Amino acid sequence: MDIVESTYTALRTIGKDERWLHQWIKEKPSRLGLGEMTIERSELSHYKNMGGCLDILAYRADLDTYYEIEVMLGECDADHGFRTLDYWARERLRNPNSRHVAVLVAEDLSGRYQTVIETLSQFLPFIGIEIKVLKLPYQAGIATIVTSVVAQPDDLVLDAGDVPGKPKETATSPRDRAWWESNASAPFMATVDEIAKYCIQDIGPSRVD
Repeated sequence: MDIVESTYTALRTIGKDERWLHQWIKEKPSRLGLGEMTIERSELSHYKNMGGCLDILAYRADLDTYYEIEVMLGECDADHGFRTLDYWARERLRNPNSRHVAVLVAEDLSGRYQTVIETLSQFLPFIGIEIKVLKLPYQAGIATIVTSVVAQPDDLVLDAGDVPGKPKETATSPRDRAWWESNASAPFMATVDEIAKYCIQDIGPSRVD
């Protein structure tokens, strides 16, 4: 397994536009790190003859939660941030009996509006997701995308198993080695073992939690 140096780049730099990013998310919504979602609608219009569409409306049946997702390239701006909340508020009126979460996806959430983004999640069901494009040093030109949740409510549930159980329910099995071997692929486990081996040999006493 080779480890290579990578450099940050931008989607526009490698010839990808916002429509490509929309499609990348819709092909596999779990790429956002919010669990297994289904895409209900895309480019959902809320204003007749006035333009403006919700980029992606996703839904998690196990949590009965809708995600109003606004996507943009580059650094977050006020327009996209406010639109995210606008679409979230309107979808709450359409489906008042379900939970709704506003999601803003951008390449850079650390600019001018970072404080606002971090504060919003303390008062509203709002999630900020930052995507980073890593370019790998191969002649063919290879890049990958890494996503990270940089702002979220304290009570955000990403896994249905994280929901507190009823008092009389028995505790779930611990996610130990046996659990991972039953629920993960062999290459994944081999990667974990290689990382653990490297830590023990080159860094110091280590354990896998």
